[in-house]
Amino acid sequence: MRRVVATFAPWVMDELRLYRLAAHVAPDNIASAKVLLRNGFFEEGTMRCAAVKDDALLDLRLFARVRERLPE
Repeated sequence: MRRVVATFAPWVMDELRLYRLAAHVAPDNIASAKVLLRNGFFEEGTMRCAAVKDDALLDLRLFARVRERLPE
């Protein structure tokens, strides 16, 4: 998965001229969080009560990869 994110994230940002790419991760999904962190994403915070699973509200961790300037 690490190689998929390493290939996909820069490609989609270039192709769609994005300056920000965000991902949401369940708090207990440590492996996905590590993949994002190793591929240039930063954790920005927690989205409280952002999803419903098994009739319960679930927080989500918010990660983003950003460019320092707008794409040309």
